Amino acid sequence: MFFSTKPDVDQELLKNQSIYIKNDKPGESDIIRRNTNNGELCDFITYNYVDQETGEEKKKIIRTSVDCFYNNMEINGRESRFLGRRVNNRYEWMTFGEAEEAYKNLGSAMINLYGYKPRCEFEKTFGIYMVNCPEWNIADTACLFYTIISTPLYNSFDINSLKYIIDNTNVKVVITHMEHLNNLFELRKLTKTLEHVIVCNYGLTSIPVDKLEKAKELGLSLRTLEEVYQYGKEHPVEPVHIQPEDIFTICYTSGTTGTPKGVILKNKSICASVNGYFHNSGYNVGKGHIHYSYLPLAHVLERVISHAFQSYGAIIGYFSGSARNLTSDIGILKPDSIPCVPRVLCRIYDTIMNNVNSSGFIKKFIFNFALERKRSLLRKGVVTRNTIWDKLVFEKVQNVVGGRMKFIICGSAPIDYNIIEFMRIVLGCEVFEGYGQTETCTVSNIQIHGDYQYQYGSNIGPPVCSCEMKLVDIPEMDYYSNDEPNPRGEICTRGFNSFLGYHNNPEATAETLDSEGWVHSGDVGELLPNGTIKIIDRKKNIFKLAQGEYIAPEKIEAVINNSKFIAQSYIDGNPLSSKLVGIVVPDVENVVPEIKEEGDTTEWTLERVCQSESARLLILQDIENISRNFGLNGYEIPKEIALISEPFSIENELLTPTFKNKRIQIRRHFSDVINQLYEKVNN
Repeated sequence: MFFSTKPDVDQELLKNQSIYIKNDKPGESDIIRRNTNNGELCDFITYNYVDQETGEEKKKIIRTSVDCFYNNMEINGRESRFLGRRVNNRYEWMTFGEAEEAYKNLGSAMINLYGYKPRCEFEKTFGIYMVNCPEWNIADTACLFYTIISTPLYNSFDINSLKYIIDNTNVKVVITHMEHLNNLFELRKLTKTLEHVIVCNYGLTSIPVDKLEKAKELGLSLRTLEEVYQYGKEHPVEPVHIQPEDIFTICYTSGTTGTPKGVILKNKSICASVNGYFHNSGYNVGKGHIHYSYLPLAHVLERVISHAFQSYGAIIGYFSGSARNLTSDIGILKPDSIPCVPRVLCRIYDTIMNNVNSSGFIKKFIFNFALERKRSLLRKGVVTRNTIWDKLVFEKVQNVVGGRMKFIICGSAPIDYNIIEFMRIVLGCEVFEGYGQTETCTVSNIQIHGDYQYQYGSNIGPPVCSCEMKLVDIPEMDYYSNDEPNPRGEICTRGFNSFLGYHNNPEATAETLDSEGWVHSGDVGELLPNGTIKIIDRKKNIFKLAQGEYIAPEKIEAVINNSKFIAQSYIDGNPLSSKLVGIVVPDVENVVPEIKEEGDTTEWTLERVCQSESARLLILQDIENISRNFGLNGYEIPKEIALISEPFSIENELLTPTFKNKRIQIRRHFSDVINQLYEKVNN
């Protein structure tokens, strides 16, 4: 059971979750801060604990990620389990003491074998190129122990993106898994920056001869992690205590909309984000808390969560390497928390509801009755899995996620609040919706523990206590900070969790980080009466789908307009949907010969073509073929389209004078058609 009674939450605070600092700049809202600590911002973690000897309540200040680890080891004990890996049908654990030794051995080898220097800043960085596993944590923390900057590399990046990052950050050494070796060999042909590779597959004792010979031919050194450990053990170096102002990492954006950008984050930013998270979510991690790590550690969200939970006593179990095994992993590990993207929760919701709707009348009635009984508890602020309805109806679903889930953190894209409420009821755990960017060290907002009312609909909570926010007018989109009833505008953030800039990219830095330190998100927010923020739009012509993938619609339109069957197109994406939809003005002259049956003498007008299902399917298939030929990803290909007989023009204000789509106007003009497409594609 998580809560069986109403949580101790100040109900008045839930009505006024933010405070406002007067801002006289025209076109901007007042500055918004979390309504706590008199609005003061904080750049460290406050660890609250009870002295076991005296019973006295005490506080400890944690200022770096290394301090997080040592506080965790103090909470759990040096010989307690810490990093878990699934081996067959059980988890094997590395202890805190073993992890500390691995950090020191790898870090010592970085210095004495590979020539790194503590606090060498950007002279050269250390690349981490693998899926989540204990060795990811070891490589990451070893860099922190010796103040060496790490550069994570996404497994999904293509060769050109990897080359760009390795050259841009001067990555000399990469730690990786055997399955990535061929990619690194190809990279070595393109760049001489990369000089050394460490291979760390579980159970690997030696590297195949053919791989060693290939590496030698390319001028790469190739060693197992065990060999590197041994060298470091024989040539030890004392750790160099990291400071809050030291660089934590260069974390690259996903690069789906162009060249990846390297976000520079300080160690202080991590602790600021961690403290902000805990302050909003209610300090919900303690000794022995098990966190399941499966979202990519190359992304800052999972990485910050791992450091956050460490500071309060969590241990980490890693996924077994395949998304197909998530349910199996969770069943064995039985975690207390998982992070997720909206798409995961939506899949769980769809699966449950499909089973309910296909069951008999009596089972469906009982499920809905139980849902309403627990909904009434939720309205009173109670989240529980200890009711009669849990035992009779929901326990089977709860066991799918391990049976002891305390909370789920959902981020990367907006989600329907009805689904969050459904999960709180059925899973019997808290679900926090948060918001942030790599540039704000993953979190700038998260919902407050105990706020389950959704009086004003979906929201991402107030700012965390490490940053402040404001909304800035966007006249071209008709969003203004003095809008009634609620202010609207571009979300801008400033605080201890803000990034320093993009590595070696001053132009991009200037576009995002202004001279006063405000990070311009490109997201459009609405300030709700209770001091929370709601995401309502995207300023730039880039948006996220429900699974967190960035989409550049103009790029897709440029591709599919190569179809001879398309005269004009508009692609739309919804952060509550994992699929794109489109509206198309067909090219009548090219479509009609393909769909007209022999002996048909009817005049085929644009209106009649748009009414033809054969025409729609023909164009949809051609979009699929052309998209694949142009190398678009599956999520970039629209899954449903509607044919329209009203072309976009300057006269009907759907095109700019330079004949570009006016996206906002098109979306508004065809909103009914677009909404019908989403209903179709999501059912």
